[in-house]
Amino acid sequence: ALTSLHGLDAVTSIGEHLFINFNDVLPDLSGLDNVTSIGTELQIYSGLYLASLSGLDNVTSIGTNFRIVNCYALTTLSGLNNVTSIGGYVQIRNSDALTTLSGLDNITSINGYLWIQSNDALTSLHGLDAVTSIGEHLFINFNDVLPDLSGLDNVTSIGTELQIYSG
Repeated sequence: ALTSLHGLDAVTSIGEHLFINFNDVLPDLSGLDNVTSIGTELQIYSGLYLASLSGLDNVTSIGTNFRIVNCYALTTLSGLNNVTSIGGYVQIRNSDALTTLSGLDNITSINGYLWIQSNDALTSLHGLDAVTSIGEHLFINFNDVLPDLSGLDNVTSIGTELQIYSG
């Protein structure tokens, strides 16, 4: 099983997709430390032991979409602190240890949708404090311990739909 991404240390950009899927023992993303841009999509799916996004610390832009799904050990999005733009959507789902969205602090707009769903330990949307616009819809669904929507205080426009379901 893959336990490290070392060997990719010289990579500075990824022209299209970075998919990290079904890597059940990968603890972090070290080895991608020199990547500064991802041309289209960053997807991390089913990282059972992924506890940190360390290794993505130098990424400043994600061309289209950012998706974190079923990352059960991830507690924060720190490691993405230098990302300033996401050209498409942001989807954060079923990451049961995630308590905050800290790490997304420098993003000011999301051109697509923002979908945050079924993150059982999520207690705060802080980390989205700099976001002023969401180009499409905003879905905040079934985050059972999320007490309020603080962190979205600076959002002035949502392009299409606002959907909120509570568990």
